Amino acid sequence: MSNAPNNDRIGFRDRFAELLVEPFLRLFAWRQMGIWGFFVLAVLLLFGRHQVTPGREWVHLDWPAGVYYGLITAAGAVAGFLGGERRWLASTAGAVAAVGAFAAVAVILHNVPQLPLVDRLWIWVNVIALAVGLVPGVGLYWVADHLLTRPTAEVAEAKHKARLRRRRQARGLSNPE
Repeated sequence: MSNAPNNDRIGFRDRFAELLVEPFLRLFAWRQMGIWGFFVLAVLLLFGRHQVTPGREWVHLDWPAGVYYGLITAAGAVAGFLGGERRWLASTAGAVAAVGAFAAVAVILHNVPQLPLVDRLWIWVNVIALAVGLVPGVGLYWVADHLLTRPTAEVAEAKHKARLRRRRQARGLSNPE
């Protein structure tokens, strides 16, 4: 007999972590290709954040900031579509998340001077800004996902059988019922 308390209940810390991580995973990592889409989005965010900030460009392309925001929006939409559980909703939320993250980092780079002595701290400031910028898109996905109803297994099966029946009739085949 053990004197340890009953640990079957989920604690506050675990619920809080689940609340933070689960919507992100359902948005970008529900399917395997979503990880690659998010990787491309992260690379574009890291490259574009310097390009949109005057005086910090790596390559002088002289593109307006709107071009970078458009590229980031498209990358976020593709990453959400590739990795989301609900593809079209994830595509919209991924675009919102990407623009939010890009804008947060661009504001940080534009308004806060970079000090060479604290490079490691500066990296964490950028990571925190990226995470904060992702919140609106991930939150949008979480809210919309909870508001939209999911069909029950019986309804989904009935729709699948009706779709199969229509396909068989279109091809001139008999129904195997």
